[in-house]
Amino acid sequence: MKEIIRDFIQHGGDFNSTALKLFRWQVARNPEYGRICGNIRPTDWREIPTVPCSLFRDLHLCCFPPFAAKTIFRTSGTTGKRGIHRLQDTELYDLGSVLHMKRCIGGVPEKSISFVSTGSDSSLGHMCRLFSPKHKHFFVAGLGLLKEEGLRALKENQSPIFVPGTAFAFAELLHDQTDPIHFPEGSVVMITGGFKGRKHALESTALHEKIQTIFAGATIVSEYGMTELSSQLWSKENHGIFTPPPWMRVVAVDPGSGLPTDDVGQLRFYDLANHQTVMGVETRDKGKVYPNGTVKLLGRLPKAKPRGCSLTVEEYMESPKHHPRPSIYTGTTPLSTTEIQRLLDTLHGLSAQQLSAYAQGISDENALWGLKASLGALSVEGVQRILSKQRCFPKHISIVVSYGVFSSQLEWVFLALSTGAKVTIKAPSLDPHFSEFLCQKLQDAGFPIECIVERELPPSELIYVFGSNETVEKIHQEYPESTIKGYGHKFSIILCLGSPEEAAAIAKDLIAYDSRGCMAPAAIFTLSDPIPLKDALHQTLLEFEQTRPIGEIDPLMKPEWRYQTSLALATGQIFTAPSHQIRVLPAHFWSPVALPRVASLYHIHSISQLENLLQSRAGSLSTLGHSVDI
Repeated sequence: MKEIIRDFIQHGGDFNSTALKLFRWQVARNPEYGRICGNIRPTDWREIPTVPCSLFRDLHLCCFPPFAAKTIFRTSGTTGKRGIHRLQDTELYDLGSVLHMKRCIGGVPEKSISFVSTGSDSSLGHMCRLFSPKHKHFFVAGLGLLKEEGLRALKENQSPIFVPGTAFAFAELLHDQTDPIHFPEGSVVMITGGFKGRKHALESTALHEKIQTIFAGATIVSEYGMTELSSQLWSKENHGIFTPPPWMRVVAVDPGSGLPTDDVGQLRFYDLANHQTVMGVETRDKGKVYPNGTVKLLGRLPKAKPRGCSLTVEEYMESPKHHPRPSIYTGTTPLSTTEIQRLLDTLHGLSAQQLSAYAQGISDENALWGLKASLGALSVEGVQRILSKQRCFPKHISIVVSYGVFSSQLEWVFLALSTGAKVTIKAPSLDPHFSEFLCQKLQDAGFPIECIVERELPPSELIYVFGSNETVEKIHQEYPESTIKGYGHKFSIILCLGSPEEAAAIAKDLIAYDSRGCMAPAAIFTLSDPIPLKDALHQTLLEFEQTRPIGEIDPLMKPEWRYQTSLALATGQIFTAPSHQIRVLPAHFWSPVALPRVASLYHIHSISQLENLLQSRAGSLSTLGHSVDI
């Protein structure tokens, strides 16, 4: 197979027939990829299954015994699990990289001042050393960017030079630089990669303009590549349009359906030079693919919509870690028992309304269940018990509501109004309708509440914040004079014996809000064989789905769904029904992500094994539901 791909790289050929031949070869030799593909028999290269690039963190994905790898490239990062691309040799990688670079930009000088990683496991560093053997490195593993030394070397240079660097490195390098650095004719500056949240992030256009101004006389080019691929794309004009090599095809797909689109979509790459691993790789990058095969890169795919939290008021109030009690408020008087009861009656009146317009994509049946469940948790005695723990109360409370679990705001509104405070709800901008509906009903009943959609909050002594960790941190920064009680990203898990009798209780949690919110079980750990539980859970879910059908699913969750499905196909078992999926996976593959009506089962041998699995994420655990003495 290697000779066929080498011939294609050097002389061209029929992409479709070569890709199909390579697919059959890889499926036969790559057992993990073979299990993902199952019985699929494509007749066109576009039908070849791709693997999410995240799987390179979890699987070997190579067409030879993993121990036979002589070259290992790793994705960047100093924390978390890094993706690994294993190769027996880099012959085709090297051949294709040099040929396509010369075809696109005409070659680069042998002398180089480099601002990319020196690590032996960096595919980017390996590629740059291929191009320019005479390297001086100013981005060193363990030390980072050698800024002053690098600038001095650039200013003192007198001959044509190749200067590769990541966007982050150039942004750091040129942050305080205003005077031009003159480059000899024939010099080439290569920009690659993004910022990943770094402090000197600039817009791509602004960075290119600054580099063009400061690096006077150099040709500026852009490169796009990935550790998980063996080929690169180049752009000489720096207008964001990149050219793949003839042995690669790029497809934009709708993130939700995974079907090709002529519009902006999620990018998939089919790289024949990846012959030792997997030809088809799905990324989280987005872009547009033009009829001539060129690609306009448009950044990263947005994350799925934040989906709320249903932590109870009492849990929240009793957690000093998340709720530092203020020393003093300006003071207000809580409502009387009669007024609290009237408030509760007003809230119960919501259940008589049609919820289709307010349920944020949840089916009517599931939304009504959720509303009644939330209202059922409220009582006059319960809120008075909470209020008795404080002596003074704020005059104005704001509640920043997250999208997803639409009814979770009810208990916070109930508590806030019961204190006697004026209340402002900051509705989720993705869908504010339930918050607006709730406020209108309460205003009509004479309670002091308003709903806003705009970002700026009114002066508030106390702010409850729900949503992402970033949202909580932003509110802390923007309102330093207010008491902030924030709740960011959390997850829940279940620990059970694995008996079929537990299926009903587990199914209720999976059905609730279509697995939205921090109370949805991201993982189900069992102390016995998970297969009987899987079978019972399937039957129970089918029964529940008759009365509480699934609603709309955020298409931006599908890339994560495809990743976890591929992982289950490669390493465990999977059962897919029209409205739910059950996966049985090795415990070390567990992930704190709850997907709509997906049950992820993991067999463990002891409680101590679970403690070890949770150790690094214990601070993000919301709840642990269990039927085992712990």
